[in-house]
Amino acid sequence: MFVDHRTDGVRWERVLAQLDITFTPVRPSYVYISSPFRSPISLAVGQLMNWFFIAVLVGGLLVATMSRRLRIWSILVVVALLSAGPFYTFYYAYFSGKDFGAPVRFALPLVPAMIVVVAAVADRTRSVLVAQGILLLALINTSYQLLTD
Repeated sequence: MFVDHRTDGVRWERVLAQLDITFTPVRPSYVYISSPFRSPISLAVGQLMNWFFIAVLVGGLLVATMSRRLRIWSILVVVALLSAGPFYTFYYAYFSGKDFGAPVRFALPLVPAMIVVVAAVADRTRSVLVAQGILLLALINTSYQLLTD
């Protein structure tokens, strides 16, 4: 694998192409999903949850009533999510001479930080209702997938 992925230097288009890889870390790859949960509905619910997290993170930056500390925390989480993929690819290309894309799972340690911000920001009635709707959809889909597989 190291022979196949050799590179002579950093390819900046490859580094920048990694921006969205870790921006939504709660997205599975087919390797890690058991067969009942590979349905299009399961993947759509996962993406819906991803984008809900991102919307609340970014939306939280725009809420005027948010504390300064929470606003800084939101900025740090968004910057970390955006920079994890490019940093990984740059690091391997520059220091090891290898061209590897960042796996999605490398941003999973940032999920608790996302949850802290989302929990602090999503205290509005609409946000809670949307989160409950996504969770209900996930529960119904999971139950259906387990019972019909």
